[in-house]
Amino acid sequence: MPPEVAPTQVVIIPIIFGESEDVIKTCRDVARRLKENGIRVALDESDERPGAKYYKWEMKGVPIRVEIGPRDLKNNVATIVRRDTRNKETAR
Repeated sequence: MPPEVAPTQVVIIPIIFGESEDVIKTCRDVARRLKENGIRVALDESDERPGAKYYKWEMKGVPIRVEIGPRDLKNNVATIVRRDTRNKETAR
């Protein structure tokens, strides 16, 4: 779906390996900031593997996926994936 009409415009997917407190905290902060700016956002904190989460949200038609993991935190970045082009970008 185009972002203007999608019920959820952005989904945030935490990539968790072992210790996850910092990743979850950062994902919640990003979700809060997006909501404050009027973006319809979902944070997927389920116990599924990342690939299963990606598939679930693609089937729901969410146009943008944000992935944040431990390596992203270390580098102060996030990976952004567009559903229509499958283009991956790194954002600070």
